[in-house]
Amino acid sequence: MLHSEHKKIPPLVKEMSSEKLKEALKTITLLQTMEVLDRKPDFPIIVVLGEAGSCSWSVISTLIGFNLPSGLGIPILLKFRTDSVSSRKIWLKFHSECTYVEKQVSEALFASEIEELVKPIPENKRSKIEFILTVFQPQVSDLTLLVLPEINTRYPGPSPTQFTSIEDMNKEKKEMELFKGYINRDTALSCCFYLNVLPCPSNFNSYMSRKILQEFDCFGTKTVTVFTKLDVSSEYMIKHLTCKNISKAPFGYFFVDNTIEDGENTKVCDMLLSEVDRDYIGFDVISKNLVIAMLSILFHPFSLIHESIVSDLRKSTAEIKESQNTFDSLSDAVPMILDIMISANICLHGLFIAQIYGEYEKVECMHTASNIGRRFKRFRIDLQNLKLDNKFLQYEIELLPHTTRLYLPVFDTSSRIKPLLSRQFSHASFTINRFVTDIVGYIYSVVMKVLLDRAENTLQLHESLEKVGTALAKGVEKSFRKKTMEMLDLEEKCIYTCSDDFNRRVDEMKSLKLKLEIGKEFINIDGLGKNIRVDHLNCYTADQIERAFEMKKTAIAYWEFVVNRFVDYCALYFRSLIKEMVDAGIPGIIKEHLMECVNNKSKLPDVEAIMDGNKVKLERRIEYLIKAKKDIKKWQV
Repeated sequence: MLHSEHKKIPPLVKEMSSEKLKEALKTITLLQTMEVLDRKPDFPIIVVLGEAGSCSWSVISTLIGFNLPSGLGIPILLKFRTDSVSSRKIWLKFHSECTYVEKQVSEALFASEIEELVKPIPENKRSKIEFILTVFQPQVSDLTLLVLPEINTRYPGPSPTQFTSIEDMNKEKKEMELFKGYINRDTALSCCFYLNVLPCPSNFNSYMSRKILQEFDCFGTKTVTVFTKLDVSSEYMIKHLTCKNISKAPFGYFFVDNTIEDGENTKVCDMLLSEVDRDYIGFDVISKNLVIAMLSILFHPFSLIHESIVSDLRKSTAEIKESQNTFDSLSDAVPMILDIMISANICLHGLFIAQIYGEYEKVECMHTASNIGRRFKRFRIDLQNLKLDNKFLQYEIELLPHTTRLYLPVFDTSSRIKPLLSRQFSHASFTINRFVTDIVGYIYSVVMKVLLDRAENTLQLHESLEKVGTALAKGVEKSFRKKTMEMLDLEEKCIYTCSDDFNRRVDEMKSLKLKLEIGKEFINIDGLGKNIRVDHLNCYTADQIERAFEMKKTAIAYWEFVVNRFVDYCALYFRSLIKEMVDAGIPGIIKEHLMECVNNKSKLPDVEAIMDGNKVKLERRIEYLIKAKKDIKKWQV
C-alpha cells in the first residue's frame, strides 16, 4: 500500500498518465474548443469480474496501488479524481436500507471501516448496498472501476450451456440477474469494458463470469482477461489457452504465474506470463491493455467522437460550397429568404408548440418548454415574496380604527385588507415589467438563433433577418406587457375573498403566532422570515398588535391566492401568444419587410471580405478534422 508520493506510482494510475492517453485527451479538448463536441465524452468504466479463488481483488489492488477488502459480497464503485493534493485523499460514501455515511477516511484504515459498515448487514441483502470510494490524487481524473464481488458458482458441465441439474440452472439464472443488476445500476453496457480474472482450470469456459460476458455480447470484444494460478508445466494447458479463438482476443490474455501465501491471505505475484513466448512480464502490460481497451471503445468507428468528426466534416465541406453564393439585390435573395422562413417556422413550431427539440436537443438554451417553465416558476416566487416593512406591523396598526375591540364596527375582509393589497399591487408592477423584459428577451434569442442558423452561409441576409427578429420581439413584448397589466388591474379592482382556496389558507395561517420577548430587537417567524425587527412594537397594546398581525396574515393569504391565479393566467396567455407568433407572426412580418425592401430597391451589404475570411477558417477546420480522424484510427482495435 502506498503512503507517500515518493513511492512508486501504481501501474494502472501510471498508464492513465501516459503520453498516449494525454495525446487522446488533447484531441478531445481541441474538438470541444472547436465545438465539434458539446461535452467531454465519458471514459469507459472498467468492470472487474472475478471468480472465487482467482485473487481478483489482489489483482486490482496491485493495479491501483492499495488494498481493497475482499469477501464482503458487495460491489464497490471506485473513482479516481484529480486534486491539488500532495498525497491521496479517500472519500467514502455508503448507502444501505438503514444507513447512510459520507465522510473522508484514512488510507490506512478505510478497509477496516468498510468491513465495520458491512458487518451488520445480512449477506442476502448486501447486493443492494451502494458503495462509492472517490480517490483524490494528482495523477488521473478519468479512471472509474466497478469492482464486483467474486463469483462463487461454477458449473461442471462439459460446455457453458449444459447443467448437471435443474438446481444449477436456477442458480445460474439468479446469479446472472444479480450481476446484470450490479452493472445496470452503475453504468451503461455501451460505456464499460471488463477485466475478467480467472483461475486456470481444465475447462475455464464453465465459469460464470464467461457466461455473463457472453450474455452481454462482450466476450472477446470488450474484455481483458487475466488467468491466475497457471500451471506452466502443463503443455496441455498452454496449448488449450493459446488456441486459435483465444489468440484473436483484441486486448490480450495474460497469465499470473502463480500465487504466494501470506499468512491467511493468498496474493498474486507481480509477474505475468505471455501466452505467445512464455516470457515473464510485469503488471504494466495489463495496465497498457486496459488503456488500449479504453481508447478503442472511446474512439470506436460508431462512437460519439468519430460520428461528430464525420458529421462536422460533411457540414464544413458543404458550407465552403454554399459560401460562394452571393446576391446582387434583395429581389434575387427573396427565394432564399422564403426557404429560410419556411424552415424556421417548422423548427419554431416544434420548439415552442410541439416541444420537439430536433436538431437543438443538445443545446440547453433551446429546451424552450423547461426554460419558459423555470422563468414562470421564478416569476411566481418573486411575486409571492410579500415585502415586510422595516417596521413590522407599523402600517397595519395605523390602519386600525382608534376604538376598543368592544365598539369595533363590523366590516368585511376585503375592505380590511384592501389598503395592504394596494401597496402590494404597486410593488408587483415593477416585478411584472422586469419579467416581461426577461422572457421576451429569451424568446428573441431563440427566434434569432433559428433564423440565423438557417442563413449561416448567407451572411448578406443576416441584417434583414435581425430586423425581422427585432420586430417580432417588440410585437410580443407590447402585447404581453399590455395583457399582464390589464390582468393585474382587474385583480386589484375585484377583491374576491370568497374563494375556498383563500379561506383554506386563512385557516392554516391561524396557527401562525407572534411571540414577542422583552428587550429582543429581532425575531424569527415561521412562514414569514428571519431577523424581523419588532422592538418598535413595545409602544403598542397587545390587542393592537394581535389585530394588526391578523390583518397581515389575511393579506398574505389573499396575496398567495392572487399570485397563483395571476401567474397561471399569464402562462396560458403567453402560450397562445407564442402560438400566434409562430403560426402567423413570422410569415406576416417577413412578408411585410420583404415588400418594403423590394419596393424601396434596398441593397444587400457587401460581405465578400467576411466570406473570404470564413472560407479560410473552414478550410483550416477541415484540415484539422481530417488529421483528427486519421489520428483516432491508431487508438481503434
